[in-house]
Amino acid sequence: MTFLRRLLRNRSATIGCAVVLLFLLTTALADVVSRYEPLAQGYPQLERPTGPHWLGTDDLGRDVWARVCHGARVSLQIGVVSVLLSALVGVPIGCVAGYVGRWVDAVLMRLMDVLLAFPGILLALAIVAFLGSSLMNLMIAIAIVNVPAYARQVRASVLVQRELDYVAASRALGAGHVRVLFRHILPNCLGPILVLSTLGIATAILEAAGLGFVGLGLEEGRPEWGTMLAESRQHFLRAPWVVLAPGAAITVTVLGFNLFGDGLRDLLDPRGRRR
Repeated sequence: MTFLRRLLRNRSATIGCAVVLLFLLTTALADVVSRYEPLAQGYPQLERPTGPHWLGTDDLGRDVWARVCHGARVSLQIGVVSVLLSALVGVPIGCVAGYVGRWVDAVLMRLMDVLLAFPGILLALAIVAFLGSSLMNLMIAIAIVNVPAYARQVRASVLVQRELDYVAASRALGAGHVRVLFRHILPNCLGPILVLSTLGIATAILEAAGLGFVGLGLEEGRPEWGTMLAESRQHFLRAPWVVLAPGAAITVTVLGFNLFGDGLRDLLDPRGRRR
């Protein structure tokens, strides 16, 4: 049975994949599906959802639907870039720690334990407060917070793989440690990394929204879901749509990536392939 057929048979993965594809289409076609500019003002303030403004307008007369669509681009950029940065740092740390072992493993894992000792959102807050509020600093902060997850996951996978027969065979054929680790062991650890990255995008979007909500996200006015929540929360009773729209976007997107990641985990599980 092909991977695609198994994917379609997995309800969780199918629903999550559909949500993720919808999210990607929204980011790609934001200028097409929204007829207004996200920063354009001058429309009626706090107007209820109507024909011209599908999700109404905010307190500055900006179209909420346009800001939600363009905010998806920012969220995707934050999710993808922060996950890549986390993986670029965490995967080599996990590989070296799991393969070399001994004191190298102890030192690297204690460093990861230090990062894990801090609550993720508080550590990200501290990093953004130190570096300053900007898109790049926000992505760096989220990436640093999530490095230990990749390091520990890859270390666990490498510890299993290094004891298998194909590793001993590679060494017997004269392959060096670097070749064995990155040419043979690491490719067999890509499954857990892929699943963790998919779930990590959801986590990054949620963390970015949290930082934006407390005022340490992007610059004011730029469409980002957490910042939109922070700017409109005082109008919730008068105009609930300005809060519900970005809140629903965050909820659905994070749920979609989580469902897709859980489905991938089931599909990539060797025990699940035999079913």
